[in-house]
Amino acid sequence: AALSGKKGAKRGKRGRHAGPPPNVMTVLSSDEHRDTLVGDIVTDSYGREFSGEKYYIRVSIEAILNILNDPAETLAHQQAAQSLISMLGPLQTNGAPFLGRIVPAVLRAMEMAPPSQADFYVEKLGRLVCVSRQLIRPYLEPLFELFDSEAPGTERLQSALVGLVEVLAEALSGDLGSHISTVLPFLVSVIDRDTNESRQVTDRTLHALRILSPSLEGYLFLVMPRLVSLLDLTITPINVTESTLGCISSIVTSVNCNSFASRIILKLIQLLQCSPTHQLQTLVIDTLCTLMEQLQDEFTLFMPMISSTMKKRGIIDHAKYDRYSRLLFSGRLIPKEAPRLPPLLSGDTTQADAGLGLTSSDGMPKQFVNAAVLRRAWTVSQSMSKGEWTGWLTKFSNELVRQSPSAALRACSALASKHPKLNKELFNAAFVSCWTELSGQYQQEIVSSLQEVASKPDVPPDVLQTILSLAGYMERDEKQIQIDLKLLGEYADRCHALAKELHYKEAEWMLEKSYETIEKLIELNQNLDLHDSAVGMLNHVRSEQPDIRESVEWYRRLQRWDDALAIYQRQEAEEGPSYNNTNGQLRCMFEMSDWDALLPFFERIWRGNDHQLQMASANIGMSMAWTLGDIENMEFYMSKLPNNSNDKSFCTALLSVYHNKWDEAKEHITKAREEIRENLVSRATESYSRGHQLVFNCQMLTELEEVIIYKTLPDDTQRQGAIINTWRQRLKGMPQDVGMWQKLLRLHSMVLRPILDLDTWIKYVNMCRKSEQMTIARQAIVQLLQDEANYLEEMHCSDIQLQPAKVRFQVHEYVRLKTLMMQEEDDEHLQQLQHSHGRELGYLTADKSNGVSVNSSLDRAIRLSQQPALVYMYLKYKWAIGERKGAFQMIEMFANDYSSKVGFDLRNPEAFADNIDARALDSHNGHVDAADDARTIHLLSRFYFKRAEWLVNIQQTARMAQEARAKAGLGTSDESYSLRQGNRTSAGARRSRRGSVLAGSGIVGMPVSSSGLALPGDTTIMSQKEQDAEYLYKLQGDRIEESILESYRAATVLDRKWYKAWHSLALQHYVETQKYDEKHSSVTADIIERHVVPAVHGFFRAIQLSKSDTTLQDTLRLLTAWFNYSQHESVAQAVRDGFSSVSIRTWLQVIPQILARIHIKAEGTSRLIKQLLVEVGKSHPHAILFSLYVAARSDHSKRSQAAKDVLAKLHDLLPEVVRETEVVSRELIRITLLFPEMWQEALDYASKAYFGQNDPEEMVRILRPLHEQARKPVTLREYHFVQMFGTELAVAEEHVRHYLEGEPGPNTDVFMQQAWESYYMIFRRIQKSFPEPTSLALKDTAPMLLQCHDMHLAMPGTYDPDREIVHIGSFNPVVTVYPSKQHPRKVKITGSDGNVYEFVLKGHEDLRQDERVMQLFGLINSLLTRDSETARRSLAIERFPVIPLSSNSGLIGFYPNCETLHEIIRDYRETHNMYLNLEQRHALQFAPNWETLTVSQKVEAFEYALSNTPGNDLQRALWYKSPNAETWLERRTNYTRSLAVMSIAGYILGLGDRHPTNIMMHDRTGKIVHIDLGDCFELAAHREKFPEKVPFRLTRMLIMPMEVSTIEGTFKFTANHTMRVLRANRDSLMAVLEAFVFDPLVSWSYIRDPDNADDAAMAANRRRPPANANANTNANANANANGANNRINQEQLARWSAAGRASRAHYDAAGIALGSRPDEPRNSFVNNPEHDDADDNGWQVGNPKARAIVKRIHDKLVGTDFDPNKQLDVADQIDRLIQQATSSENLAGLFTGWVPLW
Repeated sequence: AALSGKKGAKRGKRGRHAGPPPNVMTVLSSDEHRDTLVGDIVTDSYGREFSGEKYYIRVSIEAILNILNDPAETLAHQQAAQSLISMLGPLQTNGAPFLGRIVPAVLRAMEMAPPSQADFYVEKLGRLVCVSRQLIRPYLEPLFELFDSEAPGTERLQSALVGLVEVLAEALSGDLGSHISTVLPFLVSVIDRDTNESRQVTDRTLHALRILSPSLEGYLFLVMPRLVSLLDLTITPINVTESTLGCISSIVTSVNCNSFASRIILKLIQLLQCSPTHQLQTLVIDTLCTLMEQLQDEFTLFMPMISSTMKKRGIIDHAKYDRYSRLLFSGRLIPKEAPRLPPLLSGDTTQADAGLGLTSSDGMPKQFVNAAVLRRAWTVSQSMSKGEWTGWLTKFSNELVRQSPSAALRACSALASKHPKLNKELFNAAFVSCWTELSGQYQQEIVSSLQEVASKPDVPPDVLQTILSLAGYMERDEKQIQIDLKLLGEYADRCHALAKELHYKEAEWMLEKSYETIEKLIELNQNLDLHDSAVGMLNHVRSEQPDIRESVEWYRRLQRWDDALAIYQRQEAEEGPSYNNTNGQLRCMFEMSDWDALLPFFERIWRGNDHQLQMASANIGMSMAWTLGDIENMEFYMSKLPNNSNDKSFCTALLSVYHNKWDEAKEHITKAREEIRENLVSRATESYSRGHQLVFNCQMLTELEEVIIYKTLPDDTQRQGAIINTWRQRLKGMPQDVGMWQKLLRLHSMVLRPILDLDTWIKYVNMCRKSEQMTIARQAIVQLLQDEANYLEEMHCSDIQLQPAKVRFQVHEYVRLKTLMMQEEDDEHLQQLQHSHGRELGYLTADKSNGVSVNSSLDRAIRLSQQPALVYMYLKYKWAIGERKGAFQMIEMFANDYSSKVGFDLRNPEAFADNIDARALDSHNGHVDAADDARTIHLLSRFYFKRAEWLVNIQQTARMAQEARAKAGLGTSDESYSLRQGNRTSAGARRSRRGSVLAGSGIVGMPVSSSGLALPGDTTIMSQKEQDAEYLYKLQGDRIEESILESYRAATVLDRKWYKAWHSLALQHYVETQKYDEKHSSVTADIIERHVVPAVHGFFRAIQLSKSDTTLQDTLRLLTAWFNYSQHESVAQAVRDGFSSVSIRTWLQVIPQILARIHIKAEGTSRLIKQLLVEVGKSHPHAILFSLYVAARSDHSKRSQAAKDVLAKLHDLLPEVVRETEVVSRELIRITLLFPEMWQEALDYASKAYFGQNDPEEMVRILRPLHEQARKPVTLREYHFVQMFGTELAVAEEHVRHYLEGEPGPNTDVFMQQAWESYYMIFRRIQKSFPEPTSLALKDTAPMLLQCHDMHLAMPGTYDPDREIVHIGSFNPVVTVYPSKQHPRKVKITGSDGNVYEFVLKGHEDLRQDERVMQLFGLINSLLTRDSETARRSLAIERFPVIPLSSNSGLIGFYPNCETLHEIIRDYRETHNMYLNLEQRHALQFAPNWETLTVSQKVEAFEYALSNTPGNDLQRALWYKSPNAETWLERRTNYTRSLAVMSIAGYILGLGDRHPTNIMMHDRTGKIVHIDLGDCFELAAHREKFPEKVPFRLTRMLIMPMEVSTIEGTFKFTANHTMRVLRANRDSLMAVLEAFVFDPLVSWSYIRDPDNADDAAMAANRRRPPANANANTNANANANANGANNRINQEQLARWSAAGRASRAHYDAAGIALGSRPDEPRNSFVNNPEHDDADDNGWQVGNPKARAIVKRIHDKLVGTDFDPNKQLDVADQIDRLIQQATSSENLAGLFTGWVPLW
């Protein structure tokens, strides 16, 4: 019975508890048309010549179709359709590929056209049917929809439709099939509606009915009455009556009309009686004769009446009638077949084609080019205006099309002459078609003419773009146009074609590495918003040419103003001051906002006499004065601005606003807008990034207008508030650009002082800090502090009592602190006061000379601030600039101060939580300011959270520094233990409610070094960061872990709804537990209560509060804590309590990890897991059922039973879905491996087990399940296999049974030999009888799938709770088999949404590991999305769904439109007639004995092969596959970024086996997609043979497609950003990776040690002992027998190896072995823990290899992967990785199948 059901789904909404977005299938069938013609470029040519007649036909048709499909081109549709149909006439069958697009295009044009033109398009469709004939059959459905019997139409339209019926009937040989029921009612309705006196449409319809007469059987009741009614001369003209008689004759001749005979004959007799002409009488009698033929004897009944009528009409003798009568009576009248009439339209097609000269019968003939006419068109006159250049190009283009040797292009000439768009699209093809026919002299003249045109200064950009497009086109068509690269680059620059210019400049750089080219490449990349490439270019030049003289312009174009300033200053010192140098320094200082240096510089300039320099610097002076609020200087510099300055109008408007001259300001704003408008259109059309700056200038003008409105409405607070809110909303959408924010905030500060817009300014400072623009950040902080001080002073001087209570308190506190400061500055004992307690006396007065602080004045000013948010922002800035000691001391000082203010005690935080209700009551009664109190508490939680983060950083940095010093022999980490102990009391004393750790230069009781740091031993080798860390670490003493926990706990108490605080607290508890567990191998009850239970509570709370894709890390940590310590009741109770607090959707993302522990031994935990799975299954069955069935099919009995228990409960709740899942998964597994493949593989591995390892038990374990399956065949193929081999299999099984039941010895060994003879024969017969299949029919392999229709089950890999469910509709009846080693299948499933989803069905592999890898990649994508830098670059890993079906099979979502790197390189080299293994041939030529070479010799041969081959295949392929330079640049950027992201992610994961067939490139985006993710955790790096010593694949072939700076640009910057994000979020990654490593279902592949002696001993114990092993007397005989058996086994093993080698070998056509290792991949018959009785209570956590893997991952994520005692920063780490990946020594030692030479 078919599996069917109603499809229903509910669309959900992504809730706040949703985890990372599911890895659902968003790609559909790859069978969609992959268009290799984009524009006029063939993207699969790979540089070979593609222009030819077939290409010209294709280009012409595509261009015309573009017009027909464009609604804006309706005026040209008629002529386009005419040209298209005319072109198709001589094509004959060559036009078939285009019919599927032509028919819809013409119909679409008809819909868009006015009704009066409908008949034209119908006629063209008719002509199309005429020329296509049978080829049109697949595309007829929409044509028959035109015949609507109810729709009225004009006479012309009806006539055209009737003509279409005729040609359709002719093309289909009269067989319209079911469509006849549509056509006939239409034709009848045409006859009925024809009221014209001439009845011409009726006449045309009758002709159509004559053509259709053979198809009218069964439809006479519809047609014949209408025809008979037309035989009435009173209503029907004679000519129509005559046509009707002819129509009746055709019908009578074609079909049986006996039922209508009397009616027809009687009407004919009536017509004969009144017929006015002799001709009509003759036609009537002829029709009667036709009836006589068909009716035979039945006609005699009417003959007397006919004869009587003829006599009355005087027709005495009618030869035909008399002859027919005699033949009838003699029985010799034989009916004749009616002649087939041609359609009336068919005779017109030749006329349409005649004018084109299309006379060849085998296609379009080649035309001749009239070079003289063409020469007149390309000739350029000496004087042409700007507008005439466009006319010249149009004329030249028209003549190219008209003179083209391609008849297809010439067919478009009439349309092209009237349609500029078509003219432009055909220009390249027409040019090349003529170019190939011209002689060399004419070719040179054309090139000279094009160069002359392009050299004109007034030539329009469109003309230059056309020339550039032509050059790119001919480059791809292997016809290089003879125009110099420099000239092409100049043309591109003049028309702002930046991508094209970049292409030519890069080509120019490869030829000549000049300063100008460097500057231009940097500028181009900057303008294209490719800052990484621009900086990379500079770095590349510096690394390749260390001695090159650096140009200041390089750094200016990169906006690296500090480096540019350094060069300017060095030049000034060497050469003296100059105009350019001074102007350059001014610009650099201004861009850096270094007002302290800029002000005296300006004073010196304006005191001098260099008027040129003064004029040039006036603009900078104006901006500086505006920033500093100096109106007087603004006016001064404004008067000096040149009249042609771009900013003069804006600056004038700005000053007018300051002086309240509103009308004048508006006038200048309007003028400034007009100036912008001129450039905005041209730049914006190039790209948004090019026009973005001008758009921003428009925004500045708009906001200046809003400033005017704000100032003119001082009393309208509502309108002012709306303006401020608008500004803030705009800033949210602004890019994170410091310069733009700086300008906008200057503008806003004209009416909104910074201290009153504090949140915005804090965002701005943080942005400066994160972008490492610390000078600008400091200036903004200074401005904020000054503004706050001025504001409070103003409030103090005003009537303070009129101000709100909050302001009064702030003013009072400010005055008090200021007074104390003044007293301190007058005190001569300042050093002693610095060691006093309290915020009032603890400020810093040291300056940079003392080595303590470079911001001592800011430190003093920040103590006066009354804004905790400002203080918090400043402390983060201070930490970022390296003043970590001072920042930490101050954060403790302020935290204690604010804690005392709100009544919070760090040592007793719960007391504060208990008093929250009381505080709320106080605020309600007016005792405290509730809003201010809440803000302070909110920020205090941030203070404590940041304190904890800094303590963690201090701890890590100090420990690594101590370990490094100890390793270097400079002291041990325990050297200062007594010192720490001695300071614990003093450190604790300093943490009072009003006191803090002092920010002085030393601490009482600690030795102070000359640098002011209390550090023991020599610190000269330590960085300032390490010194500060050790100082603070020792200051904290042994309480640092406790301090971290109490700070995190304080943050959670102060802000109970802050996810980050709860997550960090739980994570810290988790880390402490892991550290204790690792040190003591167990945990105590105290640790459980102190750390594990709080960690569980914290993770649940974090999950509950999470509002983004951050729950995965917390959920995985929670599961780890639960599973590892579930035996403790307090932990189990905490988990039970937490379940109800989180959404059930929380668990969807960790289903694999939960199912991995479903068989855990702890009964309570197992029961809770099952209950959780049932709850998840009830709500989201589609997310869990496939995974449950994988577990249910496990060989582990406990695991299988636990999964079956859950399935049984779900079956009671959702029987249909559960049953469908079981059927689909079972049947898909069935077609994964067919019986022949299964037996062939099993016999291969069983032979190795028996003959190679002497292990019969292993052999039986492999073969027994197959024997059991062979006894229960299900499908037709299985029955066929059993019929062929059932007898031999039964005999072999019987021999094995006798062997196992008998006593060991020679007699029983005979049975095994006989069994293997049978197995060998079966093996060889399978090879001969079952060739490798290319496709499988489901009816033979999985017939149940064919019965699956409209299922309840969701499409695998598509389930997302927030989307409508796509159900399985049906399975494609044919499954494709790939011709690769493992023979994966391609399965197509139609979804309920009508789309076809494709999957790769893989066997022989456990896809559960790939599933975990995709889970990791999902987390990485979430992290990259949340980071501003990586999100701006759109960095992500390409993922695809992975759905395991069993432990050795599963589905993988098909990733369409991709090719492996191997395929791309192969296709490229085949196109260019190159050897696929070209590099390998060179290496073997240099060193034929490659395998025996030493490492250094291999390196020499490796580098020889590289130096003698170009290796640019992938680079060129990427260019040729891109239709234009813009697409090429986008794809290249995507390629480089995706390669870098995946390289770093793969390195962290330890991903190996990255040979060219495991890396794919997406055709349309250029992104890299990695597949086959089985080798993880550096498994490949630790192989005995050919270990992979590279962290990721970064060979020459992958580097070449990058920009000219190679890895120094986009790749390295992307890698740095990716590594930075991963290291910053290492806790999240470690949560996933630890769960991965410690997962018992996937860890066996890398935890097991195949070389372990214990494994060898276990295998030896399974072997059968020799006969009489205990008898000493037979020892020698046994030894001889064993020796003989060993020889026999070796011979048998050799025979099996030879037999199986052909099926196992996998080489490409050139003999390159595919894969990264010579050994065979893991197979489905190798034992894994599911077959063993492994410990289920966390055995893997104690595994030393697992711990080593986790430690290795952690080292990678902290930068200690190269040296555990030295932490590398991200940049150094990436440099080391790239060095390893590109090392010739590492690459030369790899297996040749890895193809390191590529």
